[in-house]
Amino acid sequence: MAVATVRRELAALPQGWQVLHGVHVGGEWIDHLLTGPGGVVSLATKFHPRARVATDGRRMQVNGVDVDHLRRARITARRTAELITRGPLDHVPVLGGVVFVGLAEWSAVDDSPDALVTVADRVVGAVRQIPHVLSRSDVDLLDHTLQRCLQFVLPERSV
Repeated sequence: MAVATVRRELAALPQGWQVLHGVHVGGEWIDHLLTGPGGVVSLATKFHPRARVATDGRRMQVNGVDVDHLRRARITARRTAELITRGPLDHVPVLGGVVFVGLAEWSAVDDSPDALVTVADRVVGAVRQIPHVLSRSDVDLLDHTLQRCLQFVLPERSV
């Protein structure tokens, strides 16, 4: 249910962004893998009904308890980067990210430059804020590389 909520939100991404859902990369499942002019974003969906989430960009707490969502997002981003950022794609930025569904309260003191953390109804706005650093031809090459690398794992694509 939570993954479907984020999936519906991501359908509204601006032109130039592609989304792959349910991708397995380097031993990690990625709920949503975005590619576009801002690079690559690997998003994990987290459902914490009526919870309070706070982050300072280094650590994250859910209802006052430390969780490893940020660490896992960064690991997934590194594994994704290892897969795709070789040769002509060595300049592609790869961000890890966490999208929350069902929260009662959200507090982000300091945004982290290497992780995107947001709530479902703000995910498209957060992606729009990522600086555009890739040309259309870079995005096409990136998309082609992902299709080739993930062809046996790729269940479907949208946007």
